[in-house]
Amino acid sequence: MKLFIPFVFLLFYFCVAGQDNKAHNFYLKSEKYLEKQNYKKAITFIEKAVLLENDSSSYHQMKATVLGLTGSYYDAVECVSRAIELNPKNAVCYLNRGVYYYQLQNLTKAKEDFDKAISLNEKLANAYSSRALVHLANNNASLGLQDLNEALKVDSTHAEAYLNRAGIYFYAEEFDRAIKDINNAVRLKPKRSDLYYSRGSIKGNMGKFQDAILDYNKAIKIDKKISDYYYSRGFAKEKAELYKEALKDYSKALKLNPKDGQAFYRRGLMKVKNGKTGCADFLKAIELGVPEAAEDMRKHCP
Repeated sequence: MKLFIPFVFLLFYFCVAGQDNKAHNFYLKSEKYLEKQNYKKAITFIEKAVLLENDSSSYHQMKATVLGLTGSYYDAVECVSRAIELNPKNAVCYLNRGVYYYQLQNLTKAKEDFDKAISLNEKLANAYSSRALVHLANNNASLGLQDLNEALKVDSTHAEAYLNRAGIYFYAEEFDRAIKDINNAVRLKPKRSDLYYSRGSIKGNMGKFQDAILDYNKAIKIDKKISDYYYSRGFAKEKAELYKEALKDYSKALKLNPKDGQAFYRRGLMKVKNGKTGCADFLKAIELGVPEAAEDMRKHCP
């Protein structure tokens, strides 16, 4: 079964804006377009602000934010580093640079920046939550758990910290504790589809397939365009012996992600369960790197 507990954390924060009126107006326009996810216009206006006031830490940080949201992490690091030069006591700037380094898989520099952010502001919950991701990436769940506990001590409304801690409990097979944390995250962020999906994955691993299906239903109601949601619901339906419905979900998953070898494989199995031939799906699964499909190919496709 494909499992997915997303480690999600708040990526970007803003430093205090500059004082030049014209530059500040450009900054505000950039912020407006950023909220609308119009990154092209957002970067255009913040670059105008930077040209007018190059010594504003907040403008360089805003530019870094837009660049980060478009995946330009190297450029984002350069911009936020300039912001830090201008305002070396701003913990948020170190936090943001740590996030960019984390995205670039430079875990050493990411941790250094998260450490610095915490040293400057011990109440910055997201710095603990973000540093926890570095520990988890380094296979140190114990330190990761410590940081997530600290994040929640600082801010008990930190949904991402609950989600990340649920991930630790999940992989430790402490499913009841994982469910409790996911429930807290859902309470705080009831419109987050990934939370219902994660809770469904946990319930599925507990053998509670009908309950898992209900959570996958909620996730899909919020976001109908994620293939993993349909795949996982299909798998739960398969385990609940709802083979016709499972077949439909695997087909929906493949419509969204036609290169999902596991979905081809499981759909082939469901076709066999429903008295049809799954040979084409088994063959496609093999082509996409699912070797276990070969045995079913030999068994069901003479």
